[in-house]
Amino acid sequence: CGRQYPERLDDVAWENDRAAYRAYGPALQEKGERAFGYDIWTKSVSEPVVEDRYDGDLNRGISYHVDHGNGMDCYAVGPTLGGGTAALFPDSTIVYPYCYKDCEILDNGPLRFTAKLVYNPLVVKGDSSVIETRIISLDKGSQLNKTVVSFDNLQEITPVVTGIVLHKQNPMGYSFDADAGYIAYADSTENAANNINGVIYIGAVFPATVKGAFAQVFSEKERKELGDALGHVLAVNDYEPGAEYIYYWGSGWSKYGFEADTDWNKYLEEYARKIRNPLAVAIK
Repeated sequence: CGRQYPERLDDVAWENDRAAYRAYGPALQEKGERAFGYDIWTKSVSEPVVEDRYDGDLNRGISYHVDHGNGMDCYAVGPTLGGGTAALFPDSTIVYPYCYKDCEILDNGPLRFTAKLVYNPLVVKGDSSVIETRIISLDKGSQLNKTVVSFDNLQEITPVVTGIVLHKQNPMGYSFDADAGYIAYADSTENAANNINGVIYIGAVFPATVKGAFAQVFSEKERKELGDALGHVLAVNDYEPGAEYIYYWGSGWSKYGFEADTDWNKYLEEYARKIRNPLAVAIK
């Protein structure tokens, strides 16, 4: 389930029985706050928690940045791709998408949540008419969101990256396997020293062949401009005008079913194997 939260700067937030997510909206962009990527909220219970967290934070003085027994918001997005956002990559430069412009909820449970997000025009190699549309769906029981991305008015084949931000608490916690079709990162969050928040495991999975995967390291100037993030782990593909770019992204938590990054990477590998070899049903 999920909805748009105009009372919280137009966030659109959603969840299933495993995790919760949000994307930032036009009211936050109007404030000038730069937050380009997906945010991740941990949860450790199967029932919905997002509605109560917003109400507690906005109306009852209960911060959702603290775990009150069912998880919290302890993930740092900042002006990066956050927890698995896709972006055009012309000339090896990320064209960061800002907050969404329009939001339409297409499915709202109990087995699937789906939202359609349309973005303001992007400037791609001097062309300011490129419009991005995303259809994000999350099924019950899944750690990963299926996302279908399209770019209207794009004139030529352009590289597209899917990225996960790397933080200073665990600079080498990323992994990738282009052949197996996934990228991953173990985010120690902002309380890494005492492990209060546990570890958030983040990943993206690709049904099509990945052209390449690598760690992008920010310069010192970029770190200052991008909130002291270290870089991204990126997967690269090509986007053809008029086509759809389909991938899956999401998270797990060390306090809710994943004890180590090896468990998480195994989940991603198996997920990639399933979507690359889907079950075929024939009716005779």
